[in-house]
Amino acid sequence: MKDNKAKISKQSTNTKTIRKKTTISKNSSKNNKSKVKDLDKLQSSKTRKPRKRKVVRKKSKKPVFQFKTKTVIYIVLTILLLFFSLIGGRYAYYYFKSSTYYFVRDHKKGDQIVKNYYKFGIDISHHNDNNIQWDSLRLMVDYQGYTTKTLSNAKQFYNIDFIIIKATEGVNFVDYRFSDNWKKSREHRYKTGAYHFYRTNQSPVKQAKHFINTVKELSDNDLPPILDIETKHRGMTKNKLNRDLKIWLDLVEKQWGKRPIIYTSNSYAKYYISKDILNHYPLWIARYNVYREPSFSKWKYWQFTDKAVVQGIRGYVDLSAIR
Repeated sequence: MKDNKAKISKQSTNTKTIRKKTTISKNSSKNNKSKVKDLDKLQSSKTRKPRKRKVVRKKSKKPVFQFKTKTVIYIVLTILLLFFSLIGGRYAYYYFKSSTYYFVRDHKKGDQIVKNYYKFGIDISHHNDNNIQWDSLRLMVDYQGYTTKTLSNAKQFYNIDFIIIKATEGVNFVDYRFSDNWKKSREHRYKTGAYHFYRTNQSPVKQAKHFINTVKELSDNDLPPILDIETKHRGMTKNKLNRDLKIWLDLVEKQWGKRPIIYTSNSYAKYYISKDILNHYPLWIARYNVYREPSFSKWKYWQFTDKAVVQGIRGYVDLSAIR
Protein backbone atom coordinates (compact mmCIF):
# COMPACT_ATOMS: atom_id res chain seq x y z
CA MET A 1 0.00 0.00 0.00
CA LYS A 2 2.82 2.36 0.86
CA ASP A 3 4.45 1.65 -2.47
CA ASN A 4 1.25 2.43 -4.29
CA LYS A 5 0.87 5.72 -2.44
CA ALA A 6 4.45 6.61 -3.21
CA LYS A 7 3.83 5.89 -6.94
CA ILE A 8 0.67 8.00 -7.00
CA SER A 9 2.43 10.95 -5.33
CA LYS A 10 5.28 10.73 -7.86
CA GLN A 11 2.84 10.74 -10.74
CA SER A 12 1.03 13.80 -9.40
CA THR A 13 4.29 15.64 -8.93
CA ASN A 14 5.27 14.75 -12.52
CA THR A 15 1.97 16.05 -13.93
CA LYS A 16 2.36 19.29 -11.97
CA THR A 17 5.89 19.79 -13.28
CA ILE A 18 4.65 19.11 -16.86
CA ARG A 19 1.82 21.66 -16.45
CA LYS A 20 4.26 24.25 -15.14
CA LYS A 21 6.57 23.69 -18.11
CA THR A 22 3.70 24.06 -20.59
CA THR A 23 2.54 27.29 -18.95
CA ILE A 24 6.08 28.60 -18.95
CA SER A 25 6.54 27.69 -22.61
CA LYS A 26 3.23 29.39 -23.47
CA ASN A 27 4.19 32.50 -21.58
CA SER A 28 7.60 32.56 -23.19
CA SER A 29 6.08 32.19 -26.68
CA LYS A 30 3.71 35.13 -25.93
CA ASN A 31 6.59 37.21 -24.71
CA ASN A 32 8.58 36.37 -27.80
CA LYS A 33 5.70 37.36 -30.06
CA SER A 34 5.26 40.66 -28.28
CA LYS A 35 8.98 41.29 -28.55
CA VAL A 36 8.89 40.57 -32.29
CA LYS A 37 5.99 42.99 -32.70
CA ASP A 38 7.83 45.65 -30.82
CA LEU A 39 10.89 45.11 -32.99
CA ASP A 40 8.76 45.38 -36.15
CA LYS A 41 7.26 48.60 -34.90
CA LEU A 42 10.68 50.03 -34.20
CA GLN A 43 11.97 49.06 -37.63
CA SER A 44 8.92 50.44 -39.40
CA SER A 45 9.18 53.67 -37.47
CA LYS A 46 12.79 53.95 -38.54
CA THR A 47 12.08 53.21 -42.24
CA ARG A 48 8.91 55.38 -42.57
CA LYS A 49 9.35 58.99 -43.45
CA PRO A 50 7.94 61.39 -40.95
CA ARG A 51 4.61 62.93 -42.06
CA LYS A 52 4.69 66.54 -43.02
CA ARG A 53 2.28 68.60 -41.12
CA LYS A 54 0.02 70.81 -43.20
CA VAL A 55 0.67 74.39 -42.45
CA VAL A 56 -2.64 76.23 -42.59
CA ARG A 57 -1.94 79.81 -43.44
CA LYS A 58 -4.51 82.25 -42.31
CA LYS A 59 -5.73 84.55 -45.05
CA SER A 60 -4.95 88.11 -44.35
CA LYS A 61 -8.19 90.00 -44.18
CA LYS A 62 -8.24 93.03 -46.43
CA PRO A 63 -9.75 96.14 -45.05
CA VAL A 64 -13.40 96.57 -45.93
CA PHE A 65 -13.05 100.08 -47.31
CA GLN A 66 -10.62 98.93 -50.07
CA PHE A 67 -13.16 96.41 -51.41
CA LYS A 68 -15.86 99.05 -51.45
CA THR A 69 -13.76 101.60 -53.27
CA LYS A 70 -12.90 99.06 -55.97
CA THR A 71 -16.53 98.15 -56.57
CA VAL A 72 -17.48 101.82 -56.74
CA ILE A 73 -14.72 102.42 -59.30
CA TYR A 74 -15.91 99.47 -61.42
CA ILE A 75 -19.51 100.65 -61.30
CA VAL A 76 -18.57 104.20 -62.29
CA LEU A 77 -16.42 102.94 -65.16
CA THR A 78 -19.17 100.67 -66.51
CA ILE A 79 -21.71 103.52 -66.33
CA LEU A 80 -19.34 105.83 -68.20
CA LEU A 81 -18.67 103.15 -70.80
CA LEU A 82 -22.38 102.58 -71.36
CA PHE A 83 -23.05 106.32 -71.54
CA PHE A 84 -20.35 107.01 -74.12
CA SER A 85 -21.22 103.91 -76.15
CA LEU A 86 -24.86 105.04 -76.32
CA ILE A 87 -23.87 108.53 -77.41
CA GLY A 88 -21.35 107.18 -79.90
CA GLY A 89 -23.88 104.66 -81.23
CA ARG A 90 -26.45 107.39 -81.67
CA TYR A 91 -24.07 109.64 -83.58
CA ALA A 92 -22.89 106.70 -85.67
CA TYR A 93 -26.49 105.77 -86.45
CA TYR A 94 -27.31 109.27 -87.69
CA TYR A 95 -24.02 109.48 -89.56
CA PHE A 96 -24.67 106.26 -91.45
CA LYS A 97 -28.25 107.32 -92.02
CA SER A 98 -27.20 110.65 -93.46
CA SER A 99 -24.59 109.04 -95.70
CA THR A 100 -26.66 106.31 -97.32
CA TYR A 101 -24.97 107.07 -100.62
CA TYR A 102 -22.16 104.73 -99.60
CA PHE A 103 -24.44 102.00 -98.24
CA VAL A 104 -27.31 101.88 -100.75
CA ARG A 105 -26.74 99.25 -103.41
CA ASP A 106 -26.77 100.77 -106.88
CA HIS A 107 -29.07 98.42 -108.79
CA LYS A 108 -28.70 98.47 -112.56
CA LYS A 109 -32.10 97.00 -113.37
CA GLY A 110 -35.51 97.51 -111.79
CA ASP A 111 -39.15 96.55 -112.21
CA GLN A 112 -41.24 96.79 -115.32
CA ILE A 113 -43.18 99.97 -116.15
CA VAL A 114 -46.87 100.17 -117.06
CA LYS A 115 -47.83 100.41 -120.70
CA ASN A 116 -49.76 103.26 -122.33
CA TYR A 117 -48.56 105.82 -119.77
CA TYR A 118 -45.95 108.44 -120.61
CA LYS A 119 -45.67 110.68 -117.53
CA PHE A 120 -43.88 109.34 -114.49
CA GLY A 121 -42.84 110.62 -111.11
CA ILE A 122 -41.05 109.45 -107.95
CA ASP A 123 -41.53 109.88 -104.22
CA ILE A 124 -38.57 110.15 -101.87
CA SER A 125 -37.79 110.38 -98.15
CA HIS A 126 -34.85 109.91 -95.78
CA HIS A 127 -34.84 106.22 -96.78
CA ASN A 128 -33.51 107.11 -100.24
CA ASP A 129 -30.11 108.21 -101.47
CA ASN A 130 -28.97 111.55 -100.04
CA ASN A 131 -26.73 112.32 -103.02
CA ILE A 132 -29.37 112.76 -105.71
CA GLN A 133 -28.12 114.10 -109.06
CA TRP A 134 -31.03 116.52 -109.52
CA ASP A 135 -29.94 117.80 -112.93
CA SER A 136 -29.69 114.31 -114.48
CA LEU A 137 -32.85 112.54 -113.29
CA ARG A 138 -34.45 110.47 -116.03
CA LEU A 139 -36.17 107.16 -116.53
CA MET A 140 -34.65 104.66 -118.97
CA VAL A 141 -36.49 101.54 -120.14
CA ASP A 142 -34.95 98.54 -121.91
CA TYR A 143 -36.37 96.42 -124.76
CA GLN A 144 -38.38 94.24 -122.37
CA GLY A 145 -40.02 97.19 -120.62
CA TYR A 146 -37.88 97.13 -117.44
CA THR A 147 -36.27 100.18 -115.89
CA THR A 148 -32.51 100.26 -116.37
CA LYS A 149 -29.42 102.35 -115.75
CA THR A 150 -27.37 100.84 -118.56
CA LEU A 151 -27.41 103.28 -121.44
CA SER A 152 -26.59 100.63 -124.05
CA ASN A 153 -29.69 98.62 -123.01
CA ALA A 154 -32.06 101.59 -123.01
CA LYS A 155 -34.72 101.82 -125.67
CA GLN A 156 -37.03 104.50 -124.26
CA PHE A 157 -36.32 107.63 -122.23
CA TYR A 158 -38.75 109.54 -120.01
CA ASN A 159 -38.38 112.71 -118.01
CA ILE A 160 -39.32 112.78 -114.36
CA ASP A 161 -42.47 114.93 -114.34
CA PHE A 162 -43.08 115.23 -110.60
CA ILE A 163 -41.35 114.52 -107.29
CA ILE A 164 -43.27 113.92 -104.06
CA ILE A 165 -41.32 114.35 -100.81
CA LYS A 166 -42.07 113.16 -97.29
CA ALA A 167 -42.44 116.12 -94.92
CA THR A 168 -43.95 114.96 -91.63
CA GLU A 169 -45.38 112.04 -89.67
CA GLY A 170 -47.71 112.10 -86.69
CA VAL A 171 -47.65 115.17 -84.44
CA ASN A 172 -43.90 115.80 -84.07
CA PHE A 173 -41.77 113.90 -86.61
CA VAL A 174 -40.14 115.85 -89.45
CA ASP A 175 -38.22 114.03 -92.18
CA TYR A 176 -34.70 115.36 -91.69
CA ARG A 177 -34.09 115.51 -95.45
CA PHE A 178 -37.32 117.30 -96.26
CA SER A 179 -36.00 120.86 -96.32
CA ASP A 180 -33.02 119.96 -98.52
CA ASN A 181 -35.06 117.76 -100.91
CA TRP A 182 -37.86 120.35 -101.06
CA LYS A 183 -35.48 123.19 -101.85
CA LYS A 184 -33.48 121.36 -104.53
CA SER A 185 -36.51 119.86 -106.25
CA ARG A 186 -38.09 123.28 -106.64
CA GLU A 187 -34.81 124.85 -107.75
CA HIS A 188 -34.64 122.33 -110.62
CA ARG A 189 -38.22 123.20 -111.66
CA TYR A 190 -39.77 119.85 -110.89
CA LYS A 191 -43.43 119.76 -110.03
CA THR A 192 -43.04 119.13 -106.31
CA GLY A 193 -45.40 117.82 -103.67
CA ALA A 194 -45.18 117.25 -99.90
CA TYR A 195 -46.91 114.47 -98.00
CA HIS A 196 -47.82 113.76 -94.40
CA PHE A 197 -47.80 110.20 -93.02
CA TYR A 198 -50.97 110.01 -90.93
CA ARG A 199 -51.14 108.25 -87.54
CA THR A 200 -54.66 107.17 -86.63
CA ASN A 201 -53.95 107.14 -82.86
CA GLN A 202 -53.01 110.84 -82.78
CA SER A 203 -54.99 114.07 -83.02
CA PRO A 204 -55.93 115.06 -86.60
CA VAL A 205 -55.87 118.76 -85.64
CA LYS A 206 -52.34 118.56 -84.22
CA GLN A 207 -51.15 116.54 -87.21
CA ALA A 208 -52.59 119.08 -89.66
CA LYS A 209 -50.96 122.00 -87.81
CA HIS A 210 -47.66 120.15 -87.68
CA PHE A 211 -47.75 119.57 -91.45
CA ILE A 212 -48.75 123.20 -92.19
CA ASN A 213 -46.00 124.63 -89.96
CA THR A 214 -43.37 122.41 -91.63
CA VAL A 215 -44.27 123.00 -95.30
CA LYS A 216 -45.25 126.66 -94.71
CA GLU A 217 -46.10 127.76 -98.26
CA LEU A 218 -47.02 126.26 -101.62
CA SER A 219 -46.47 127.88 -105.02
CA ASP A 220 -48.57 127.52 -108.16
CA ASN A 221 -46.08 125.01 -109.58
CA ASP A 222 -46.32 122.78 -106.49
CA LEU A 223 -48.64 119.81 -106.25
CA PRO A 224 -51.54 119.94 -103.78
CA PRO A 225 -50.80 118.73 -100.23
CA ILE A 226 -50.89 114.94 -99.85
CA LEU A 227 -52.23 112.78 -97.02
CA ASP A 228 -50.57 109.36 -96.72
CA ILE A 229 -52.87 106.92 -94.91
CA GLU A 230 -51.73 103.28 -94.75
CA THR A 231 -52.23 102.02 -91.18
CA LYS A 232 -55.06 101.67 -88.68
CA HIS A 233 -54.38 101.29 -84.98
CA ARG A 234 -56.20 98.82 -82.77
CA GLY A 235 -59.59 100.03 -81.58
CA MET A 236 -60.01 102.56 -84.38
CA THR A 237 -63.43 102.22 -86.00
CA LYS A 238 -64.14 103.03 -89.63
CA ASN A 239 -66.50 105.89 -88.74
CA LYS A 240 -64.01 107.58 -86.40
CA LEU A 241 -61.20 107.09 -88.91
CA ASN A 242 -63.14 108.88 -91.65
CA ARG A 243 -64.25 111.69 -89.31
CA ASP A 244 -60.63 112.33 -88.31
CA LEU A 245 -59.42 112.20 -91.90
CA LYS A 246 -62.07 114.76 -92.90
CA ILE A 247 -60.89 117.10 -90.12
CA TRP A 248 -57.29 116.90 -91.39
CA LEU A 249 -58.33 117.37 -95.03
CA ASP A 250 -60.54 120.38 -94.25
CA LEU A 251 -57.86 122.16 -92.21
CA VAL A 252 -55.18 121.67 -94.87
CA GLU A 253 -57.45 122.68 -97.74
CA LYS A 254 -58.46 125.83 -95.85
CA GLN A 255 -54.79 126.73 -95.31
CA TRP A 256 -53.64 126.61 -98.97
CA GLY A 257 -56.87 126.61 -100.97
CA LYS A 258 -55.90 123.38 -102.73
CA ARG A 259 -57.85 120.15 -102.41
CA PRO A 260 -55.49 117.55 -100.89
CA ILE A 261 -54.54 114.28 -102.59
CA ILE A 262 -55.07 111.03 -100.67
CA TYR A 263 -52.36 108.38 -100.95
CA THR A 264 -53.29 104.85 -99.90
CA SER A 265 -53.23 101.26 -101.09
CA ASN A 266 -55.99 99.80 -103.24
CA SER A 267 -57.14 97.42 -100.48
CA TYR A 268 -57.03 100.05 -97.71
CA ALA A 269 -59.17 102.44 -99.71
CA LYS A 270 -61.60 99.65 -100.48
CA TYR A 271 -62.13 98.51 -96.86
CA TYR A 272 -61.58 101.57 -94.67
CA ILE A 273 -62.08 104.88 -96.48
CA SER A 274 -65.65 106.09 -97.03
CA LYS A 275 -67.10 106.66 -100.48
CA ASP A 276 -67.71 110.33 -99.71
CA ILE A 277 -63.98 110.93 -99.24
CA LEU A 278 -62.97 108.73 -102.20
CA ASN A 279 -65.36 110.55 -104.52
CA HIS A 280 -64.47 114.03 -103.28
CA TYR A 281 -60.65 113.98 -103.32
CA PRO A 282 -58.08 113.04 -105.99
CA LEU A 283 -56.51 109.64 -105.29
CA TRP A 284 -52.94 108.39 -105.46
CA ILE A 285 -53.28 104.60 -105.28
CA ALA A 286 -50.51 102.10 -104.60
CA ARG A 287 -51.11 98.87 -106.50
CA TYR A 288 -48.00 96.88 -107.34
CA ASN A 289 -49.24 95.13 -110.43
CA VAL A 290 -48.43 96.57 -113.86
CA TYR A 291 -51.33 94.66 -115.43
CA ARG A 292 -54.07 95.81 -113.04
CA GLU A 293 -54.96 99.45 -112.66
CA PRO A 294 -56.44 100.83 -109.42
CA SER A 295 -60.06 99.82 -108.99
CA PHE A 296 -61.29 103.38 -108.42
CA SER A 297 -62.60 105.61 -111.17
CA LYS A 298 -61.18 108.86 -109.72
CA TRP A 299 -57.56 107.89 -109.30
CA LYS A 300 -55.04 110.41 -110.57
CA TYR A 301 -51.68 108.82 -109.64
CA TRP A 302 -50.80 105.14 -109.70
CA GLN A 303 -47.79 103.89 -107.73
CA PHE A 304 -47.15 100.60 -109.52
CA THR A 305 -43.75 99.62 -108.07
CA ASP A 306 -41.36 100.35 -105.23
CA LYS A 307 -38.39 98.76 -107.04
CA ALA A 308 -37.71 100.96 -110.04
CA VAL A 309 -34.29 102.35 -110.94
CA VAL A 310 -33.90 105.97 -112.04
CA GLN A 311 -30.79 107.56 -113.46
CA GLY A 312 -29.40 109.97 -110.86
CA ILE A 313 -30.51 108.07 -107.71
CA ARG A 314 -28.80 105.11 -106.13
CA GLY A 315 -30.94 102.16 -105.10
CA TYR A 316 -34.61 101.44 -105.73
CA VAL A 317 -37.27 104.15 -105.79
CA ASP A 318 -41.08 104.24 -105.81
CA LEU A 319 -42.35 104.97 -109.30
CA SER A 320 -45.80 106.31 -110.17
CA ALA A 321 -47.66 107.11 -113.37
CA ILE A 322 -49.92 110.10 -113.79
CA ARG A 323 -53.25 109.78 -115.54
